[in-house]
Amino acid sequence: ISPSRHVVACAVTVEIEKAFRVVPPSGDDSDSVHTTCGRESFPAALGVSRIWVHRDHRRKGFGRRLLDAVFDFHSKNSPMLINKDQMAFSQPTKNGRALASAWFGRQDFKVFK
Repeated sequence: ISPSRHVVACAVTVEIEKAFRVVPPSGDDSDSVHTTCGRESFPAALGVSRIWVHRDHRRKGFGRRLLDAVFDFHSKNSPMLINKDQMAFSQPTKNGRALASAWFGRQDFKVFK
């Protein structure tokens, strides 16, 4: 919630069991709206099903702070310890892919189906 008492960001998470690594786009595909995944699955525990930041508040750190809060909440309240590598995104948009890459610190973050 912003100082003006409006919701500016929201995240929805789900429990998951597996995820797939993103195949980073090549130079020609960097503007593609589609995300390609590898075929090998990896263990995962928490899926970010949806993340949304109001367009007037994008590029101001709200998405990263929201992901930090989601991770902190689940790592403190989950019966099992989770780390960032056990988190995954649903099929991200181009902006979601940029956010996930920045937050995870890698382009081959995990996605779940």
